[in-house]
This record gives sequence, structure tokens and C-alpha cells, in this order.
Amino acid sequence: MIGIGLGAYRTWPEDEYGQSSSGWRPGLTDEEVYTAARGRWKLGVRTDRERYVVLTAMGIVVLAIEIESISDADPEGRRTISGTILKPGQPVYGGPFDDRTKIVHLGPDGTPPIHLRA
Repeated sequence: MIGIGLGAYRTWPEDEYGQSSSGWRPGLTDEEVYTAARGRWKLGVRTDRERYVVLTAMGIVVLAIEIESISDADPEGRRTISGTILKPGQPVYGGPFDDRTKIVHLGPDGTPPIHLRA
């Protein structure tokens, strides 16, 4: 599992990689968090074996993604994660993760905590 900590949300004119935002703030939809957080990370080849990424803000998991692919590194050595946002009803959503750690997902609309399980 990859864990990525997000800073404060910010926007800019779209860059050459199609990014125009990063970070997190209360009120963002899951799709907005995914768009702002999926790209341009320094990730080594070891991360290619991982199946999930959790995005945290202020120490709280705000989104979990099942990884479909991680791009090759750009000229600056940064990579982009593509995947599926984990939501209720998916098999890994709703209990302990790896039988060791509970991953709490707080929805941007203040929904109650939900746990992921592998």
C-alpha cells in the first residue's frame, strides 16, 4: 500500500501534464481529490507492486484508490497513479485492511467513517 500525504489545496493554470490542482480541502468530492492527487509523485519501481494508494490530509485518510497503473517517470522523475476510487459495495471496502490495520475513509460531506478491508 502506498500512502501519500496531501497539503493544502491549490490551483493553477493547467500545465503540460494536464494538472491544474493539488492537495485537499474540506468539501472536495472524491473525484476532485483523485484529480488533484493522482499525479507527479516521486515513486520508485518498488511501488509498481502495490495494489492500493491511500491519500491522507491532516493525518486522516480522505480517499483510497485501487491502482490500475503507474506511469513511467517523466523527465523530472515523477510518476502519475491511475486507478479506481474505492467506494461502498466494493469487496475491499468495509473492514480491516490486511488483517492488521484499519484504514478510515472520511467522506468530504462528513459521512461517518468507513473501513477498508483487503
